[in-house]
Amino acid sequence: MRHGVTVRPVDMAFSAWNCTLELEEVGAKETYALRLGIRFVEGLGSHAGTLIGAALEQGSFRSLTDVVERSGLGASELKLLANAGAVESFVKGRRKALWQVLSLLKPRRPTPLLDYLVSEDNYLPCSGSGGSSGSSGSSGSSSDTISILGSSIGCDFDLDPDASGALPVMSEVEEVMADFVTMQLSTGPHPMSFYRQWAAERQIYSCGGLRTGMDGDDVEVAGGVICRQRPETAKGFVFLTLEDETGMANVVVNPRVYEVYRAVILSTKYLRVFGRLQLEQGVVNVIARHFEYLPGIDNQGRIREAKKKGAHATRDENAQSALILPSRNFH
Repeated sequence: MRHGVTVRPVDMAFSAWNCTLELEEVGAKETYALRLGIRFVEGLGSHAGTLIGAALEQGSFRSLTDVVERSGLGASELKLLANAGAVESFVKGRRKALWQVLSLLKPRRPTPLLDYLVSEDNYLPCSGSGGSSGSSGSSGSSSDTISILGSSIGCDFDLDPDASGALPVMSEVEEVMADFVTMQLSTGPHPMSFYRQWAAERQIYSCGGLRTGMDGDDVEVAGGVICRQRPETAKGFVFLTLEDETGMANVVVNPRVYEVYRAVILSTKYLRVFGRLQLEQGVVNVIARHFEYLPGIDNQGRIREAKKKGAHATRDENAQSALILPSRNFH
């Protein structure tokens, strides 16, 4: 919501193939929220878009079963939707959703004897029902039979037990990781927000917080690298753009510093930058003199400090888990 616009996630109960606007009430004011389109899920091509569009013309999806049966999507595409959290309105939790997708896709083995026994003319009495010893006979009602779908009707029996409830719920970090893997974006927290307490304890500025500093201050700032530029006309200078949940920051790297930290700058998505703050006519730059990898972060959001730092550290020692931030490099 950096620009005051609410962005809502891909959701098969509400999303179209393309992005749409949804009416939203904020107090007494009516405004619009942006609903991400299904096309943002990586791996869904134009053919999937055609199939989904045709299905939506017949009405919105009402359940996960409805998505599986009406969307026309294949197994791999349905699994992508589950991993992306796109069926959250129908099944809470991505692991549970994936489990249920796999369950719905699994063909039922032929059971001719059971089909015969539970048919209308040859019902199977439940234990203790009218067909048990000492009774006057079976009533023949449907409540005394076992449903072929596995639901318990008149007896405590389930042909297809749902074991998905035992699956652990994804943490917030894991959900953001899954978003970036499946969509290259997330409507959840910015990955840098998981480092905020760690950064505050070390007096590391947020990108937006740099504006509160004074020109010429020695500062540290950390963020995800979303752009690297090395124009031919810049005499070897490299320009980086860092991003976090508060905004963006510009980093200027002179050729000498770049050669020392080249491996660090080019091999990681997240950087800790030490340098001098430059404030000129509302433009904020950090003139860099030292770089470090950000420490790794585990699936529960715990920070893992590395033993080696700076140019001597390796990416493996500072592995940042799967917190992927798309970046663009221009030369």
